[in-house]
Amino acid sequence: VCDTVREYFDSGDADEVLRGINELKCREYHAEVVKRAVSLSLDQGPREREMISRLLTSLHPNPLSDDDMENGFVRLLDSLDDLSVDIPDARAIVGCFLARAVVDEVLPPAFLSNRNNSHPGDEVVEKAVGLLSKEHCTARLEHVWGPGDGRPVAELKKAPAARTDAQQAAAKPLGTPPPGAPPARLKQELSQQMLDRYRHAKDANNHA
Repeated sequence: VCDTVREYFDSGDADEVLRGINELKCREYHAEVVKRAVSLSLDQGPREREMISRLLTSLHPNPLSDDDMENGFVRLLDSLDDLSVDIPDARAIVGCFLARAVVDEVLPPAFLSNRNNSHPGDEVVEKAVGLLSKEHCTARLEHVWGPGDGRPVAELKKAPAARTDAQQAAAKPLGTPPPGAPPARLKQELSQQMLDRYRHAKDANNHA
């Protein structure tokens, strides 16, 4: 799978990745595909990260199911201590991947709530929730990887100034509380109850 993803960076052929997954004939490995695809992009540039975000969207829900996506991101989050040794910005980058996956409907917002319940104060979840809580988060996150993501130049020129959110997020201290309430598109799923639980857990952790 790693070789297939690296070839995808060169060719941009998502169908080749799909064929590779189908040839595995091992559904138990699907979550590992998600983890490794994102992991391989962490030390790459904005173009490769955009390609992986789009790849996950194209592979969901078939052959990669909701459970495959969620389990893959869980494995990724659990491996961040090791990944951060070689990639200091890994947590901030994965936070952007999480938020983008929610906007792309690859992950449900409840994934963030459930992760926060099991790992209170998780700084990567805090980063994702913070990005999703910003006004116009959909437009911002569609351009989260900035220029060089493989889109036409004309489209890049129309991108909002928020296209550099990923770089700003990486420079911003992790654990910054999310500002304001979530935008209308996410209110139904990313409910106030989720944000309340998130903030309560964070406050409890800070006073522990």
